[in-house]
Amino acid sequence: MFIVLLSYIPTAILSLLQTNLHQLDSAKFRSKMGSLYLGVKKDALSMTYTTVFCYRRMILALVLLVNIRTGLVLPLLYAQQIVYMSYLVVVRPMESNFQNNLEIVGEVCILVICYIANFFGV
Repeated sequence: MFIVLLSYIPTAILSLLQTNLHQLDSAKFRSKMGSLYLGVKKDALSMTYTTVFCYRRMILALVLLVNIRTGLVLPLLYAQQIVYMSYLVVVRPMESNFQNNLEIVGEVCILVICYIANFFGV
């Protein structure tokens, strides 16, 4: 029950941002909800960044908690990283190229760590 309720929060964030897309630049809305889209482009596809990021973290936690002994941890982590990196490369959700490139480099580093962890039997 808790996991279902927790998974609703990123969807609610996405719904809030998509329905108020025209108000994102107003000072009143920015003072209340600005941290949800700080540094993110203000178009419909880029506004999915916060939701995708939250779901990615929740999937990571679930994979590590549920599949710790089954041997599926690393393949699931590889798949998750590749999907997320593809999202970052295609959508480029951040306002500046530097931020986009920094996100991609960070994800490449995490992917390399996952590959290295394979040699240590994680």
